[in-house]
Amino acid sequence: MKSTKYWDLIKRFRLRPIRTRKELDTALEIMSELGMKSKRTREEDDYLDVLSGLITQYEATLPEVQALPVSAQNLSPQQLLRSILNENGISQAQLAREIGCQEANISAFLNGRRELSKITAVKLAKRFGASIDLFIPRLNERMAG
Repeated sequence: MKSTKYWDLIKRFRLRPIRTRKELDTALEIMSELGMKSKRTREEDDYLDVLSGLITQYEATLPEVQALPVSAQNLSPQQLLRSILNENGISQAQLAREIGCQEANISAFLNGRRELSKITAVKLAKRFGASIDLFIPRLNERMAG
């Protein structure tokens, strides 16, 4: 039997295709909440995985994502973030403060020593108005595989 927490999540946002930006905002909010939890139930992990896939599918339909140059789509997440930071004159320390993470985590990611968490990818996507796929491309590959 599914836990009450799982059904509470379903009541807040049913796991079905996202069709509007308002639904996207709600999904991102829930994803952020779940991502910040230090301990999740198995059902919450399952919900988060499916929700991530729904967010990815919707974001792929957004004009700003479709309009990305092919060269940007072929960049690694590290190259893309480094390019965004350089173009906007944002330091790693400033970005870390803005999205609420450790500067060391940003540095380790940019230097290929660690991956981004889903929650950090969501925060980056929101901060720069981009798709989460750009920061965690394997998420989409895993969902399709």
